[in-house]
Amino acid sequence: MWPSESRRAERALLAREKFRFWGCIGSVNGSQVSLAYAPRVQPRRFWDRHDRYSIHVLAVGDHDHSSISVTLGFSGSASDAMVQQQADWARFPGEHLSLGELFLGDKGMHYTNRAVGPHIEQSGQTTSNQNLNWQLARLRVISEHTFRIEKGRWASLKELRLPIGFEADFLAAPLRK
Repeated sequence: MWPSESRRAERALLAREKFRFWGCIGSVNGSQVSLAYAPRVQPRRFWDRHDRYSIHVLAVGDHDHSSISVTLGFSGSASDAMVQQQADWARFPGEHLSLGELFLGDKGMHYTNRAVGPHIEQSGQTTSNQNLNWQLARLRVISEHTFRIEKGRWASLKELRLPIGFEADFLAAPLRK
């Protein structure tokens, strides 16, 4: 459930006081849900970077291990950045975020004024940027834990035992438990 404006303000205050991130209301994390069976339609489309068939899930977690947004409907070969661009909060930020609110992402995200991530390559080598990356990782790990908790709660998030033979099967897969 998307948090209210007051709840987002509480999350932003916690991130500022504890981690020195102004306006951060949560973290974005992409993951794949493995498929137990190879899809019968366009199987290569579902082949991911971990050499397995999967469906892509992009989740936003807050600092209390709560999932506040999940974007579904993409095959395992989709990148985090591509799925992020289709997320409601990215497409319609004014409807979901107040001025100055943002999410933390990893290096696979598309960085905007609403999604920020670590400094990479040469820019990540300075002392101040290394410190920022370390603080970012401390806060982002909460999002990683949130998705692991969800996978522990619902076994279908570890491996989906649903044969995908048609596009309709793929679209219905996220609704199955």
